[in-house]
Parts: sequence; C-alpha cells; structure tokens
Amino acid sequence: MAKSNTIEQSLAHASHVCRVINGLLTVLLVGAGLVWITALVMSLGQLGVLGFDGTSLIAYIVLYGVLVLGVLIMLKLIFRDAINNETPFTEKQADRLRFIAFLALMFALLELAFTLGVTFEAIPSIGYDVVVNRGSTEPVISINVGVLVFSAIMYSLSAIFRYAALLQQLSDETV
Repeated sequence: MAKSNTIEQSLAHASHVCRVINGLLTVLLVGAGLVWITALVMSLGQLGVLGFDGTSLIAYIVLYGVLVLGVLIMLKLIFRDAINNETPFTEKQADRLRFIAFLALMFALLELAFTLGVTFEAIPSIGYDVVVNRGSTEPVISINVGVLVFSAIMYSLSAIFRYAALLQQLSDETV
C-alpha cells in the first residue's frame, strides 16, 4: 500500500512539473511569436526605403521563425500529452521528437547558408548590410554546433522512444 502511494505521489509530482513546463512553453511560444512578427513587420516596412532590398533577410526571418515556433509547438504537444496522462512511449511522441530533430537540423543549415552568403557574398546583388562576427573584418562561417548536438540528441531520443513504444506494444500483445 505504501509503495502504491509513493508511485501516485511521484506521478502527481511529474504531472505538476509537466504542467509548469507546458505553461512556460506557452509563454515562450507567445513571446517568440510576437518577437518574430515584430521583426518581420519591421523588415517588411524597410523594403524599398533607402534602397533596402532585404528579401534575403526577410526570407531568413520567416524561415527562422517557422523553425523556432515549430520546435516550441512540438514540445508543447509532447507535454500536453503528458498532462493528459498519455504514455510518453508512443510512436506519435517518437515522431514528434524526430520532427524536432529535423527542425533543429534545418535551423543549423539555415544559419550556415546565411553566413556563407554573407561571408562570401554568393549573390552580390542582394547587398547584405549586416555585421558578421561582431564586426570582425575576417570572413567567418558560422556552424552552430549546439543546435547540431541538440538535433542529434532529439533524434537519439526519438529512436529510444520508438523502441520503448514497440516494446510496450509487444508486451501488451503478449499479455
């Protein structure tokens, strides 16, 4: 009886933590969305002003926002299911984690492509007017290793969750 009570308390605590994280993700999602929309509107407002051709910058802002908001939405869905007492070890959750890994990889590639374009002026007609590498005059290519590691971790977790889901399914079919 005492062991069952301890498990129930642990589950209640885990559910509470998931609710708090879900709430924080909601605040972060709304805040990131507002910042993204503000940056996009401000950049769109600068089109044509003083000869600013910021189509590449606007494309970057759009893609950046979609990727960041996509990751936050997927995380919210994972924690929402936990709040609803759904098992985390499902193929649906594994797919969500794999999608987060994909979005993070796309984020790293977006940054790499943008810094390559800025550093080597791949399309000079675009006319980048940004400061690269905190104002350094040396050309630098930015590879966001942290995001690449995050992507690898999320992909690994998706494989573990998929394996656990399949084990659970096998166990359920055996019983």
